[in-house]
Amino acid sequence: MNSFQVRPGAEKMAWKILRTLFPRFGFTGRDRARLLNLITLISLDDFLSRGWVSWKGPPPSEKRLRFRKGSVELVDRSSGRVWFAREFDTGAVELALRQTEKILDHYRLGEDEKSALFTALPCVGLAALHPHLTWRRPPPFSELG
Repeated sequence: MNSFQVRPGAEKMAWKILRTLFPRFGFTGRDRARLLNLITLISLDDFLSRGWVSWKGPPPSEKRLRFRKGSVELVDRSSGRVWFAREFDTGAVELALRQTEKILDHYRLGEDEKSALFTALPCVGLAALHPHLTWRRPPPFSELG
């Protein structure tokens, strides 16, 4: 079976979007990190439920994503509720959606900016999770490059 991955051009464009939007709206480091994990969880749940992606083995439990010097890395979860699982229950996804909306509303983002973050954050987040995932079809980030 072929395994696909996030294309480097898409990841590069996602970083460009994040380096533009985060400073423009004054996102704190904490909110950037929370959105990275929340939106990646939401997207991952969608891709898992559609069968587009699967875990290669047990998910990296008790881990979270972290921005680190122009990249994203998987680190031990020191606090918070967001971590990765083979399947997410509906309550976890709904909570992630509510928390995401609350953060985005705080910064008064327009629909275009929200849409850009809902594309760029999972692109870099899922690229960091690539060693743990098998894509059964190309990741849907073609609009990024």
